[in-house]
Amino acid sequence: MISTAKLLAALHEGHVAFDMKGNPVEVDAAHIRGAATLLVVPVTDAVKRLRDGVVESLDRDEMWLVEAMVLGSDVLGRLGEVDLTADELWLAVEEAGYAWQLSPTSSP
Repeated sequence: MISTAKLLAALHEGHVAFDMKGNPVEVDAAHIRGAATLLVVPVTDAVKRLRDGVVESLDRDEMWLVEAMVLGSDVLGRLGEVDLTADELWLAVEEAGYAWQLSPTSSP
């Protein structure tokens, strides 16, 4: 679970970056693209899915792997002190009126 109270305590220069478990991480400030940023890298492994008993290959060029999320203090303030999964946090940020900005941290 991701604790917004823990993230608020880890704010640095008005934002906090964290992994999908809610652990604060350090990121290059040049990658931050607004109040809610997803730091992403290209998918390099083969990706497949099972649909109706058939294995399908997916196009890696259309996919990203999220390395970290970055939220500004204003977003955290609007969310209040809650514990959420990464999926719930994603939706809560959008419901609070913010759009996620993608920021590639490396090239394919």
